[in-house]
Amino acid sequence: LDHAWEALQPFFKFKVVDGVAGGRFSYRIFIEDDGPHALIHEANYLVEGIEVTAGRSTETVLKVESVTTSDVSVAWPEARVRGSSIVVEGAEAFQWIRPDGTPSWDALVPEETQERTVEIYREVEEAFPWDIALDRFELRGATARVEDRTFPEPLQLAVEEASLVLTDIVTGPGHQWGLSASARPMGDGMAKLEGSVGMVPIRVESEVSLEGLNVGHIQPYLERIAPLDLRAGVLETKGTAIVDPKGDGPTANFAGDLTIQMIDLRETAVGSRVLQWGRVETRGIDASVAPLGLEIASIDIHGAGIDIVVAEDGRVNLIELFGAMAEQSAEEGGGEVSEMPPVAVQAVTLHACSGAYTDRTLTPPFTLALDPVDGTIRGISSEGAGGAQLEIEAPVRSGGLMDLEGEMDLFDPKRLTDLSIDVRQTVLPPISPMSVRYIGHPIAEGTVDIGLRYEITSSELVGSNRFVTDQLALGDKVEGEGMVNLPFKLGVSLLTDKEGHITLEFPIEGNLDDPSFGLGNAIGSAATEIMGELVKSPFRLLGKLGGGSGDEDFGHVEFEAGSGELEITAADKLRTLAAGAEQRPELVLQVAGAYDTEADVAALKEAALEALITERQAADAAVTDGAPSLQLLEDLYRESGAAEDLETRRERHVAAREPVEGETAEPVLDETAYYRDLKEVLAAAQPVDEAQLRELGSARTEAIRALLVDEAGIDVARVQVLDPVAVEPSGDRWVRCRLDVAAGS
Repeated sequence: LDHAWEALQPFFKFKVVDGVAGGRFSYRIFIEDDGPHALIHEANYLVEGIEVTAGRSTETVLKVESVTTSDVSVAWPEARVRGSSIVVEGAEAFQWIRPDGTPSWDALVPEETQERTVEIYREVEEAFPWDIALDRFELRGATARVEDRTFPEPLQLAVEEASLVLTDIVTGPGHQWGLSASARPMGDGMAKLEGSVGMVPIRVESEVSLEGLNVGHIQPYLERIAPLDLRAGVLETKGTAIVDPKGDGPTANFAGDLTIQMIDLRETAVGSRVLQWGRVETRGIDASVAPLGLEIASIDIHGAGIDIVVAEDGRVNLIELFGAMAEQSAEEGGGEVSEMPPVAVQAVTLHACSGAYTDRTLTPPFTLALDPVDGTIRGISSEGAGGAQLEIEAPVRSGGLMDLEGEMDLFDPKRLTDLSIDVRQTVLPPISPMSVRYIGHPIAEGTVDIGLRYEITSSELVGSNRFVTDQLALGDKVEGEGMVNLPFKLGVSLLTDKEGHITLEFPIEGNLDDPSFGLGNAIGSAATEIMGELVKSPFRLLGKLGGGSGDEDFGHVEFEAGSGELEITAADKLRTLAAGAEQRPELVLQVAGAYDTEADVAALKEAALEALITERQAADAAVTDGAPSLQLLEDLYRESGAAEDLETRRERHVAAREPVEGETAEPVLDETAYYRDLKEVLAAAQPVDEAQLRELGSARTEAIRALLVDEAGIDVARVQVLDPVAVEPSGDRWVRCRLDVAAGS
């Protein structure tokens, strides 16, 4: 064949370098009324050892052990060809993809040869409308290999043990040929076709099956678009494929089932398994091209799991993965986003799936997992006005149960989402590593129920959040920990009611297209704001719980200067506070009496003077109770040892009286002013020391404690008595004793 090929070599870029052909046939040539006739029959032809190289290269692109043609007959001018069989055995084709991404086979037949071949075929077809029939064409034991040289180490791709049988081959419109084919893609698994094919026009209808194909073969291409490592996976499918000429071009359709088993997909940016599943069964597939669309009756997902991992350096696996994919897309120039083809899935069912969040920045690493996850997603559609219906439930591995229900457009969640998420009786101590990180306290005990409701319409989010804890108890503060600097232990005590519950409810609103809005940040900010306001004004909460308006600050008690006795208003205020404190049994009230170094000193001095006057009046039987006489005050002044003598002080209050006609004006003493002056001087002279002030502060502490404990009945352990403190002079006659709150032990 290499010698025979020399005549055709100028027209092609490949070369037949070996092969031997030989055959035997009978022929007859005769002339009838309509002209000469020729008949070839019983033609049997054998071609062996074919070898073809690519142009000037010595690389072999095709080898064929043999091609056997049996019992062929040709009649001319009838243009009729009949044959029993053509059998090709041991064919092996080899091609490659160049480092620049272009295929080697695009240059084997030059464009001008392709165009000329098409022209010749059309000329012959018009001149001689050949009627060809072949009982059987068979390809046995064929292999096709492609070497992808775009990789530093060329990648080998192959289809092995390929066979093809076409039967009842007849040219002309409308004829369908029998079709049977099989092959081992990449040397494993088995692909089969059984059906029919027609060429004028092209129409294929075939039963398709694929078993045991290892999808790991795509790993080198997968890692080019994302930092992914596909370690395992087996694909199987079975169905009917049809290619049918309709309208402006052929349509293609596949109807059947698809199963992918044992997927193990890992990302290499952080080093984690992002996706796995035991088996995904897709039933009732109806996929079409021209028009493009996909309908699926059901998808059953068994044992699927997705892991979200925060690495030791703080990187999140999914964020890193999507970022790398976006960067790769940008480097390749992106591309226009095509319109979503119609997609519809009647139901997706989850069987014993799982999800996990792992934070490796904590020591030891913290994991929160949902396992198993079961549920259904119904009515998935890319075209419907509504959304898919979701019903999913999953136990929390460490304790608790999660339910998710609602409606969502899975193709555009910002267009339509209406979800309710309920988490019941989730055990909290296992999340202690996270609570230490964010609030600085471990969780010693407790459970939580969470109710979330989110509605999204055209990117506008309206959400409600409800958290109810039961018997929540925080451990001691861990030094150096806590991203939010708030007294959370106090906040927990303020929020915990008599049944040991904490109830938090707050709304969230925002636009998801606003870059500054984030759902997680919004929830965190709202919770932090509630806690911050609470610890800044805890007594407003207690007052409201006790029956107050909620506007009054119950964090202080006022005493009249110099007095340690509760006024009626102050006592009523404390009773309201005590009623509120009863609703928060985890809370400790701290009581510290106070004294004012100006107002209290002045009041105590006045009291000391009144006591001295009372004592003198009691000693003089002739003096009755009542206001002290001027004489008594003058006697006390003389005894006080004042630096200024009494007569001089008296003269200060003597003034000339307005003269009356006919009389001489005499100086007159202003006894009222003189009396008041003496009393003020005598009061100022009374001794008051620090011990008396602290004793007054302690008396006020005891008055508050007695009302809270002895009268209102608060547990004595919940009222902590502190040392009295001096307060800044207020300038009025009332002294404020401030109260404080603390978390119970």
